[in-house]
Amino acid sequence: MPEIMVVRSERGEVKSVERKQGDLLQVLKRVVAEAIDFWNPESSDFIVIKDMFPISVKLPITPQQYEAYSPYNLRRAGDVAEFDLPVFMVSFENEYRKDGYIDRGVLVVAPRLDDYVEKAILEIAVAATQEPTEEEEAALEEELPEEVREALEEE
Repeated sequence: MPEIMVVRSERGEVKSVERKQGDLLQVLKRVVAEAIDFWNPESSDFIVIKDMFPISVKLPITPQQYEAYSPYNLRRAGDVAEFDLPVFMVSFENEYRKDGYIDRGVLVVAPRLDDYVEKAILEIAVAATQEPTEEEEAALEEELPEEVREALEEE
């Protein structure tokens, strides 16, 4: 059974990293219960989201990597091996803006398969709570239907 990583990220910085033993879903349930203490219900929603993150590793991979990645839809794509890592995001500090939704504080829970995957999980955690750049915010606004953009401009 792989180790489970629990990464606390706030405003684009990793605040803590824990490694836990056990079943992913059982660890997740304990983390969600503990995360309630970080949440301020007057200023934020409490959200748990599951996503599958594609991870790519250059070939060849070792027998140990093959064994670790196989349960996660391991496949070959050209000169890389790809697999889908289940990642749970527990958002305890977030806000809705006229141009979208921003996480300020999250706990990321995912299987730690090896050092390579650990690095990817840390990157996911940091990216989840980083402030969007002006270019990213502009791109999000452009994706909105024109009538929604006009309504927001009137506010």
